[in-house]
This record gives sequence, structure tokens and C-alpha cells, in this order.
Amino acid sequence: MLYVRVVLFLYTNCYTGEVCMKSDVQLNLRAKESQRVLIDAAAEILHKSRTDFILEMACKAAENVILDRRVFNFNDEQYAEFIDMLDAPVEDDSAINKLLARKPQWDV
Repeated sequence: MLYVRVVLFLYTNCYTGEVCMKSDVQLNLRAKESQRVLIDAAAEILHKSRTDFILEMACKAAENVILDRRVFNFNDEQYAEFIDMLDAPVEDDSAINKLLARKPQWDV
């Protein structure tokens, strides 16, 4: 088993002067060699470090889990606000309408 340590640091991009994200939280995980090879191959395809790839994919998966929730626990005020949002008229968005009207690529 391979032991992987993921650590994020604060740094400033020397070229742009932009401050990059820092985290003082350290994530440790264990992986099989075959998993590391797979992750490294995918990270290389995307021109990302192993750490960046793992964190990006884990965050995307976490967001999807949260967005796919089917049960919402609201107090009375939150419930009323949620219903108001559902009942609000949909704004006309020509870009979305154009996208929805387009024939899917798989329907050639």
C-alpha cells in the first residue's frame, strides 16, 4: 500500500503576484499501488499534480453528493424562502433557450 499525504500551502504566484489558496488542514490516505498509477495517469493527462487532481476530483464528487440530495431539512423560515424560490417566475435567458433548442451531439 502506498501512503499519500496531501498538504496545501499558501504561496504567491511569482509571475502574477496573485495569492493562492492556503489550507492548514492535512489529509492523509492510503491507496493501492494500482490506484496511485491510475490517479497519476489521469492527473498527467490533465497536466495537474497528484494533489491537485485528487482534491479537485474529491471536491467535485462531494459537490455532486450534496447537490443530489432528495431530502431537505428546513425550519419554517427556510421552507417559506424555498417555496418562494420555486414559485418565482423563470427569467427568460436566451443563451439557455438556445442551448436547450440545440440538437444533442449524440442525435446525429
